[in-house]
Amino acid sequence: SAANPRSESLKNGLAISYSKLGSVWQSLGKLDKALEFFEKRSKLGEELSAANPRSESLKNGLAISYYKLAGIYEAKGDLAKAFEYYSKDTQLTEEAWQNNPHSAQLKKYVAISYRQMSSILKKMGKQKEAAAWFSKADDVK
Repeated sequence: SAANPRSESLKNGLAISYSKLGSVWQSLGKLDKALEFFEKRSKLGEELSAANPRSESLKNGLAISYYKLAGIYEAKGDLAKAFEYYSKDTQLTEEAWQNNPHSAQLKKYVAISYRQMSSILKKMGKQKEAAAWFSKADDVK
């Protein structure tokens, strides 16, 4: 990727590798190492999405990386950072669903995103906001 920085396929392959390494470190309980690789994955995903903003698969990959980052931050107890990344995941997931409103898979992902928003807000002590997101999740069904 460094030798051919304009290659989208090489960057995407590297992003996938970073994600897999992050998952391995996470499964080993090494959250700081997992965070390092998920952050690298997200950075590449942002670059790829900026270069090709119409690509649903790139946006989906970026949304997943945000979701994984949120989970790591949540596990580390940094709820504000977790909320930030769950919000980014939710935004991208909503955009994908708006572009393809008949997709049952995207509908499911939107509901999951809304439930995550509800869960993290509840943990942050924001019960009213959490209830609103939970209600939104129920409305998606």
